[in-house]
Amino acid sequence: MSYQITHYNGAAFSPAITVADGTLDTSLDLKIIGKSYAGYGLAQNENFIYLLENFANNSAPSKPITGQIWFDSLHNKVKFYDINRSWRSLSGTTATTYANKPTNLVTGDLWYDTDHNQVNVFNGVDFTLVGGSVATGQNTQMVSVNVTDTNGYTHAIIKAIVNGRVIYVVSPETDPAGFQLDTTINAIPGFVIIMPGITLVGTPGYGQSQAGITAGRERFYGTASNSDLLGGLPSANFIQSTNATFSSQVKFYDQGFTIGTTPKLTFAIDGTGTPVLQSTYLGNSIKFQTTDGTGATQTPLVLTGKDILPNAAIGGNIGSQALQWNSVYANYVYATSKNADNLLVTDTGAGYAQASILNNTSSPSIVARDATGTINVTAMNGTASQAVALQLAGSATFLTATTTPTVNSIVARDVSGGIAVIAVTIQSIVKSGTANVGNIGQSDNKFGTVYASTFSGAVTGNVTGNVTGVLTGNVASAATANQITSGSALVDATTGKMRANSISLGNGSAASPSLNFISDSNSSSGFYWSTNGEINISNAGVYSGKFQANGNLTMVGNVSAVLFQGTATQARYADLAEKYLADKTYEPGTVVSVGGEKEVTASQIGDRALGVVSTNPAYMMNSELQGGTYIALKGRVPVLVYGRVSKGQPLIAYHAGAAQASMAGWTPEVFAQALETSADEGVKLIECVIL
Repeated sequence: MSYQITHYNGAAFSPAITVADGTLDTSLDLKIIGKSYAGYGLAQNENFIYLLENFANNSAPSKPITGQIWFDSLHNKVKFYDINRSWRSLSGTTATTYANKPTNLVTGDLWYDTDHNQVNVFNGVDFTLVGGSVATGQNTQMVSVNVTDTNGYTHAIIKAIVNGRVIYVVSPETDPAGFQLDTTINAIPGFVIIMPGITLVGTPGYGQSQAGITAGRERFYGTASNSDLLGGLPSANFIQSTNATFSSQVKFYDQGFTIGTTPKLTFAIDGTGTPVLQSTYLGNSIKFQTTDGTGATQTPLVLTGKDILPNAAIGGNIGSQALQWNSVYANYVYATSKNADNLLVTDTGAGYAQASILNNTSSPSIVARDATGTINVTAMNGTASQAVALQLAGSATFLTATTTPTVNSIVARDVSGGIAVIAVTIQSIVKSGTANVGNIGQSDNKFGTVYASTFSGAVTGNVTGNVTGVLTGNVASAATANQITSGSALVDATTGKMRANSISLGNGSAASPSLNFISDSNSSSGFYWSTNGEINISNAGVYSGKFQANGNLTMVGNVSAVLFQGTATQARYADLAEKYLADKTYEPGTVVSVGGEKEVTASQIGDRALGVVSTNPAYMMNSELQGGTYIALKGRVPVLVYGRVSKGQPLIAYHAGAAQASMAGWTPEVFAQALETSADEGVKLIECVIL
């Protein structure tokens, strides 16, 4: 009769293991022999061998139970399967890379970081560094040693070594002068005198040249609460920002000094040896301020850009009645002069002349009003508010103004404000007054032709000629709005079709604007209609596709869209995938199972794999899920596989998101099948099919 297998502690297996008569159960890594099973000798002897060699293999047993022993022949270690369903080394120390820190440890377990050659101990929460080098081949550590000075005395110090080089030493000496190291007995490169406290490499000690100044690049980097020397000088030699008092003259080099957090003012000597006071802040002025007798601050002078200004609209004085400047030179002076003896007549070259109310033509003079307010001159160049007659340019003839357009007359406005002329030749016409008010021509008295290179505005009437610019507004015939008919200049008179290189349609006042094409096989870019009813698409003369008469769209290149609705007959990519929420970001090929803080997490040994992080999904389900990861559920996809694998082997979940070949064949845990062979013992991407 059949019997049921239990654990050593009496607990039943889940699911239960029941061995029927004459059968061989393979639920565990050892074969369980049923009553009267033929050939039991082979199974029983294999079990003894497996136990004797502790399941020695490069990969872990595929059906482990708690307490099972396995000899990892890949790493030459004996491991056991703990209650957390994880293989742990019997030595108590796990060696992995930094990126693959061991998990499921207990307090006191050791981990050897192979990346940094360091031993760490698990404190129950995280790892605490025990010691070791930072990187392979490097000597980086703190070393406590006893050294001898030149007088034969022994001193205890600590050497800080980085990559085999002593960067600093720590000494508890009480002698402020330190001690001189005996370099014949215990030489430390870069150290001669070791001072109390911390001494950097290459720093001369007490009594040496440049004492306290480190020769190399090594520095104490950070904020120091106090310092005895600054740049080798006592701190008393420096001033405080709140007490900048000098007892003697201060010397600055030609580069001078600046003022401002962001430098705004510079005092310096330029390349010609000239002292320069310069505002270096863009757009800023320089103010000169004084304090008057009342204690108020005054600003008599402001330098801004190229100008010298007072601080107010009516500022102070330049000079005084008692203290006058000898000469003031300027191109122009805009001011009121209290007195002036002569004014310069610039256009005659006669120098300075006096003002006169007489019409004196014998010598240069300055025109001035007489007692009646009249200015008597022979000729005046300028603008007159009134004139009986005006002189024709280039002529001695004076003409009166008239509102009647006649030859040799000056145009003038009539009583209605209009100006009547036959023709006007001008450079430009500029409108004044209210915008959008006023006309050129009248509805019952139109101009014959208007010539212009550019027109901006609405057009009512016929336009003859090519329109090469941009037309903004509606184009309409006199008969029907929002249409272009054969009466329009833009419409072919024979076909009644509009002809243009490019047309942009807007809604305008029409409810549904439409665009019809005439046959044109010479279009270099855009749409053109063919006689077979198709609308072809061309770009720079290159055929790009067409709208077919049967409603199909054919394109030469790719078609991109935010949303595609329809039936696809082909797919470029390889697998069927669905979005799931992962507890972290995983690289393509990672094997995942249900679990973790969200929906899926990297698979571990014994997990039933859900799928693999997709590389190029062909069909993407649940695409609207925010922040999800596409998991390949069916089809071919690259998979991270640990250890050797042969084409056709079934795959099960292994560790940290990797798969491995199933040694037990096709078990319920199998989720994929390898499509290629690899002898690589590590983790690599293998092309597989998800079952």
